Order: sequence, then C-alpha cells, then structure tokens
Amino acid sequence: MTSMNNPYYAQPYSLNFKVTVARAGQVADVYYIEQPAFTPVSYSFVSTGTSTSLAVAATQTPSMYLRNYANTVIFTIGNIFSDSRVQAIYIKASTDVTVWDNTYCNASITGTSNFNYPLRFTCTVDPNDATFLRLTRDSDMTTYNPTWGQMSIQLHAKFTLADFPTPPFLYSTAAVNSAPFTVYSSANATSPSSLYYMSQCSVTVSISQNQVPVISMINFNTQSFANRLARVNNK
Repeated sequence: MTSMNNPYYAQPYSLNFKVTVARAGQVADVYYIEQPAFTPVSYSFVSTGTSTSLAVAATQTPSMYLRNYANTVIFTIGNIFSDSRVQAIYIKASTDVTVWDNTYCNASITGTSNFNYPLRFTCTVDPNDATFLRLTRDSDMTTYNPTWGQMSIQLHAKFTLADFPTPPFLYSTAAVNSAPFTVYSSANATSPSSLYYMSQCSVTVSISQNQVPVISMINFNTQSFANRLARVNNK
C-alpha cells in the first residue's frame, strides 16, 4: 500500500485491518494486522486567529541583492511554530537561487528571554532536495512549549542568485523582483514533501541588475617581490 499518508477511519470497530487473500480453488487466507488509530494532520493552526509572516533583510551595505554573489540575509519568520505537531520548517529557495550555502545556516527562536541563550534549531540544506533549507528541533527543544508559537524565528542564511540573463549595464538597469521564497511548517522532519505541510508564507526580494565589480577578482598588477627592490638609476 502506498500514498496512504495520515490514514483515518471514523468508526474503528477493531484495532485490526482485515486482509483476505483469495486463491482459486482454495480456502482463502485471512490475516488480521494490528494498527492503532491515526490522528490526521490538520492543514491549519490550533489557533486560527494567528497569521504567519515572513520578512527578509540583506546584511550587506547597501541593502541590495546581487546576482552571481553570495548574499547573506536574515529571514524573520513569525507565528509558524504555533502547533506541537510541527517537526520541521522548510525554506524553499526562489527559482532565482542557484545554491544555498550549507556552512552559513543558523536559526533560533527570538524573544526567549527566560532562557540563558536563544533556543536554536538544527539548520541544514535538505539532503533530499537541495532547494530547501531545513530547520528541525534541537535536543533542548524536545518538549514543545506553546509560547514558542507567539515568537519569531530568525534565520541567518546565505544564497547565490543566478548570473545575469542578459549582459548588464553599470548602474543603469532597473531592479527586478525575484520569484518567491516560501516557508512551510511541516509534520515531517525528514521529507520536504507538501503532503506534510501545515502552513506557509512567502516573500520576494528586489534583485539589482547593475553590474558591480567582483572584489575577489581585482588585480592591481603588482610586480613580484624581487622586482619591488629599488635599484641604481631607477626612476
């Protein structure tokens, strides 16, 4: 049996599934498979009056998003952790993103002033789909606290936007909006599949189309160390 996520039956007369195997000319084999009732996953919050929110801020100065560049950003995710069934939070990259940086990923719950330090998630690029960042509950978050749902999650991340689709002009091309970044809360800590989503929110960013110097590639054409020594009659 496949694709039977969150099975539910309204009137369980028994904790067993009855499977009958029929063979031509023979007595059918009957099997009873014990299966406890499932609690179906709801696609809404326990508190329906709480809305999710998502904002993203660039950390470089000036605050802009550049192509072919490692953009470091802070996502602020609001009210998405307000259900105890949430096992993971997935951040789907915009289609403009070529790669997440797996070495630059840190997420914590803000507003936890009653703790000695902010509660941190385990943050990584999802091994099943590299277009997702995955936040899962860490060891100090084993017991869900309802107050977490009213707090924000701050995610520090780094991504690279695709190179220019057409040759850019220096400081003269208008910015364009990206495809959306989308955040999902999920009842599954190992799969980013939409089958397990409970809520979502999204945001776009404005991508600068201006061509800017790549600092890491600047070459001052300096001579070798030996040739820097002053010599007689040098001018």
